[in-house]
Amino acid sequence: MALVVTLGLSVPAIAHDSTVPHLHVQGTGKVSVEPDVGYVSLGVVSRNKKSTEALDANSKAMEALYASLDKFGVKKKEIQTVDFSISEEREYYEEGKVQKTRFVGYIVSNQIRVTVCDLKQFGKVLDTLVKDGANTVHGVQFGSTKSEDALDKARVFAVKDAMKRAKQIAETLGVGVDPLPLEVKEVEAHRPRPLMYAASTMRAESASRDVPVSGGSMEFSMSVSVTWKFVPKKGCCEKPKDWPGGEGWRKYTHPPGLKLPPKKADSGAEKKD
Repeated sequence: MALVVTLGLSVPAIAHDSTVPHLHVQGTGKVSVEPDVGYVSLGVVSRNKKSTEALDANSKAMEALYASLDKFGVKKKEIQTVDFSISEEREYYEEGKVQKTRFVGYIVSNQIRVTVCDLKQFGKVLDTLVKDGANTVHGVQFGSTKSEDALDKARVFAVKDAMKRAKQIAETLGVGVDPLPLEVKEVEAHRPRPLMYAASTMRAESASRDVPVSGGSMEFSMSVSVTWKFVPKKGCCEKPKDWPGGEGWRKYTHPPGLKLPPKKADSGAEKKD
């Protein structure tokens, strides 16, 4: 955690009087949440020498996947087509010393992204889809519908962390900080990367039992940069009782650069008896 104490004119970002001694601190807040939603990208790839037959086979296989998803209560809005293509498949061969290609057939690919809101059913959903014809699985991701709330909480913790550090530094220096900050900036907001589950592992596991998946924990963090103005600490600018005399005490009892409190008007010479 970076901490910078500035007692000069080195923070041009402050829109106020830059000659004011100030304190620049960074604070960080973290919040962990459990995933409550899962995503899987999968689909069907069909091959045939005739494009119409490849397309027909692919469509039938996809209909089976949609039917399975419907049984699990997955809504249509939670299924998104991410890629559909029909292309030629060709292979290389050598004729003499010349390398050539020849037509093999057609490839039809239909890929979808499925959102599963019931994580308890997630492994069973994956297993069923693979058994029902999904022959391409690109992996699994876990997310949270509470990510914005988590970031908001992390932001609050970050500001409180910066306040704690500022007070600690000021206390060590024997001064105070103005409760109203001069500047507050969000330095960084970190959203955890979705947890990925290997597609090859899922296909292997699905052959004998439901795919074992675990969402783990997701950590959200927020960093803020806060600038405060130094202020005299209560009692720091009072004349020491044992000071011999004169106004010289004033420069020894307050931090350099702080605005001195106004001198009190003389109450008049003491009357002699």
